Amino acid sequence: MSYSFYFDETFHDRKIVLSENGTINTTRQDGLDDYVGIFWGCEQSKVDEYAKQLTDFEDKYRKLYDLPCGKEFKSEIIGRKNYRCGIQSFTKNALAFYNDLFQMLSNWSYVIHVSIISKIELLIRRALRGVIFPSFANKDAFIYSLAKLIVVHRPKQLIGAITSAANGGSSKEFRSVLLETLDAMIKASYGVPRKGRTIEAFEEMRYIIRSMVFTADFNEKTPFEYSIIYYGLENLLTELGIKAEDVTITIDEDEGTYNASKAFSFDSVQKGQSDNLIQLRLSDWLCGFIGRMLYALKNDENNREKALEDISKIDLDDIKKKRLLSSEWFDLRKRHFDIYLLLYRALIIQHEHYWTTLASVYSDDVICFYSLLRYFGSYKSFESFKEVSPELHAEYYNSHAIGAMENYYQKNKWR
Repeated sequence: MSYSFYFDETFHDRKIVLSENGTINTTRQDGLDDYVGIFWGCEQSKVDEYAKQLTDFEDKYRKLYDLPCGKEFKSEIIGRKNYRCGIQSFTKNALAFYNDLFQMLSNWSYVIHVSIISKIELLIRRALRGVIFPSFANKDAFIYSLAKLIVVHRPKQLIGAITSAANGGSSKEFRSVLLETLDAMIKASYGVPRKGRTIEAFEEMRYIIRSMVFTADFNEKTPFEYSIIYYGLENLLTELGIKAEDVTITIDEDEGTYNASKAFSFDSVQKGQSDNLIQLRLSDWLCGFIGRMLYALKNDENNREKALEDISKIDLDDIKKKRLLSSEWFDLRKRHFDIYLLLYRALIIQHEHYWTTLASVYSDDVICFYSLLRYFGSYKSFESFKEVSPELHAEYYNSHAIGAMENYYQKNKWR
């Protein structure tokens, strides 16, 4: 039986660039550490039927958004401001668009594979290729903790030290600044109950660093490793009993993604244009939704920690502040709640295979997103959901997400 798959991506920084002023393009205000790529596919016999449904769907919303006849409906048309508080802040048209889209998908028989990869983690892994870890160290746990430190706190001096090493400076400087950063973070975190695990992780990192042999070879620009997404899809196909030789793939035009496919045994991989292929536009709609939800979760004003501009001047009040998703995310009407339940069924219940989602070792953002859907899915009705205040929902969701992270990392022995 033959299958056709279609791929698109979002938040794709083709180069992870370390600038002279100590910033990384993936941590800028309009950027996201997570690369999001989505394959979706179906049996070849279903391609025309689904294409017709997608075309009718797009025609409806092209008219609703007053787009010219024939113009493709891109996910960016539903702007980022819609996602400020998740579904709660969607406009009427955005709500209708994604409600109808996921209703349609819930009636399909299709396969979906989601890749969500930390670009900072890829940078770290490349940077540490020449480093010799002591035998007692858990390398993945170390990489997780370092990625989290950079993604969450964005320490300018540490990023600057990596930049210096990337431009031919000594890796000893990176080692020195990393130790200085850890010392300052540990000192600032003492006595803060929510930072207990963080202190423990940073102390372990400090111990490991002192035993490392630093011969790292840094690069100013770190290319994205495209092959990762194909490994994830290949594993999902194996799990589903589908032979790679029976799969054709069309990717939205990208040379790097296309070239990486040549190492795999798919029947064929070809480049396509989204304005000519409705199936690629579905990949874009799904990527756009998940990517912007991840961005909104990461940049929620209550949830985002301040960037460490100067490690010697850590804002102790900011360190002490408990991070919770803004309560507005949970101040829902029934139509908002119903879409979350639909998302829960469409993205989780109907696709519970292990390899449906591929994530890197640093997977906090991925877990927060899926935990949000699972949290809403844990309520049997809107009435039972409304019995809890938005403020308490924020607390309960926080505990739910932390528990999911603990289970995931303990299972994989990364903590």
